[in-house]
Amino acid sequence: MKIKFVTIAAALAFSPAAFSQVSPVAGDVAVTEIMFNPGLDACVTDANGEYFELLNISSKALDLSGTYFSDVTAVAGEYFQIPAGALPTLYPGQMFVFCRRADMALNGGVICNYEYSVTTGNPVPPDKSKVSSTAMMFGNSATAIDGVKVYSASAGAPGSGLEVIIEQASYTSGAAPFNVSGSSGVSVERKDPFAPMVATSGPLTNSTNAAQSTGAHFGPCNQFATPGARNSVDVTVNWPNNVPFDSVNYPNPGLLSCKYPLSLGFGSVIFHLDGGGSMGGFPFTIGYSDNIPFEYPLELLLGGSPGSLILDVGTIGFIDDPNYALDVNGVADAVVPIPNNPIIIGSDFNVQWLAVDFGNFIVLGSQGLRVRISE
Repeated sequence: MKIKFVTIAAALAFSPAAFSQVSPVAGDVAVTEIMFNPGLDACVTDANGEYFELLNISSKALDLSGTYFSDVTAVAGEYFQIPAGALPTLYPGQMFVFCRRADMALNGGVICNYEYSVTTGNPVPPDKSKVSSTAMMFGNSATAIDGVKVYSASAGAPGSGLEVIIEQASYTSGAAPFNVSGSSGVSVERKDPFAPMVATSGPLTNSTNAAQSTGAHFGPCNQFATPGARNSVDVTVNWPNNVPFDSVNYPNPGLLSCKYPLSLGFGSVIFHLDGGGSMGGFPFTIGYSDNIPFEYPLELLLGGSPGSLILDVGTIGFIDDPNYALDVNGVADAVVPIPNNPIIIGSDFNVQWLAVDFGNFIVLGSQGLRVRISE
């Protein structure tokens, strides 16, 4: 079975007009990785090398403008807020890396989407777009519980009494699987972005959803980490928002559904697509791949800049019909033939549709659907 990485070139950036961007709410994002002790200090210090990673686990296009961030142990005023236009849209499955330093020569070779700390001696900007050089320093001590909190852009600032936490992830460096001396240069990774990762005290205990990164040595400081990429300990094969479909339970809710059961007897299946009015008139394609264990599903847009899709080239199929276009309401039906082969009865397939705008900018159209062939 051949696996191919297909990289989306920077020129094929996502079209901002294709999605209605919204501010994240609880359940939309997950902090998936925290580098709390990047050392050895001779190579990269905490002040330069700490970072955390934020993943869009929703089917929405997210605008992070106004979103607040702090660490778990922050005191009043120790937070930063994303200014309008400072970050591009965060699409489903994409992630941003937030670093204390964006300079790759200082931060251990991390590609950074947003630098959140000022340099020593510089004042915090009035818009609170950065924290001081001594704030948001992740704890390394044997008794430390620390991590990241994310707050709603539509509520008050952290410490105001009006703040609304929409996501938090924490660790304790003094409890398994971490220890102060043995965790230098090893990030904490979240195994399942859809499950909590919260450390507890008395006695200090890490979430079972937290693990040391087992990624290959990263960067010039030989860190074990995966900044901007799928976590090395990620246990998800199919994301929970892929709605299972079979000949008993249908139709499916969501942006992609089946009008009839998927069975050999029907000869074809009609997929119903609904992208909303902002995608009206856009041509689209449908793709599918085998549901192979440990294969990234087709519908998952991987993080990074600009990102990539992992496809199984042995079975991948795209239906490219020039008549396939969303109507003015962003809705369409697509007829996909089902091969008349009994071998595929009971097989699962991951299905995804992609719309393409008139400037050939690829636009993610659906959170994906897992379908099963029946008799």
